[in-house]
Amino acid sequence: MSALLRVGVAGTGRIAHALVADAHLAPEVRIVAVSSRQQATADAFAARYDIARAHEGSDRLAGDDDVDLVYVASLNHLHHRDVCQF
Repeated sequence: MSALLRVGVAGTGRIAHALVADAHLAPEVRIVAVSSRQQATADAFAARYDIARAHEGSDRLAGDDDVDLVYVASLNHLHHRDVCQF
């Protein structure tokens, strides 16, 4: 049995939906947190996909000790800003 990889998702757009919808295909991966620029958007995304934690801003996701890896799913022009948080 392999170790569980706890993943956080930075962003709630189309790519984030595709990633999270197919995460069940990798049993060693669990999506445990999501972040968005607005708390309400993060909350709605987390509720839709049964994700334990929703954060406002990638800086809060970066500080989540229960996340092993972050998938940056924000808009392309925001990738640098978001990656610099981690």
